[in-house]
Amino acid sequence: MTRQLLLSLTLLGATLCACNGKSAEVDNTRLPPDRDPLAHFCKHMAQGPSAATMAFPAIQRQAAWAAEMTEAATVAKIQGWPAFQAALLEVGADEKQAWLEAGVKVHGLEAECAVILKK
Repeated sequence: MTRQLLLSLTLLGATLCACNGKSAEVDNTRLPPDRDPLAHFCKHMAQGPSAATMAFPAIQRQAAWAAEMTEAATVAKIQGWPAFQAALLEVGADEKQAWLEAGVKVHGLEAECAVILKK
């Protein structure tokens, strides 16, 4: 299950924005994600996509799930969600997990974000 969630995390990050052809260099100056959008993301990763999203053809599910998260963030007035989305894609695949885990640690979200933490 964890492997599937990490794959979903990677695919979701690729769906949220366009890559712009940036290299996968590790950016040690990047700040961890803000608390509210990270907690929102973790909540949705733990819940998984809705039944309506799962009804989409497989190739469209990631985009539908990303839209679902964005809509929920808008309704909940999650400050910083667009910046989180952009940063999720900008962070290279090789550093994405460390970036998310740094945010979890800084904001004390271990319980809320257990689903995205490496075991």
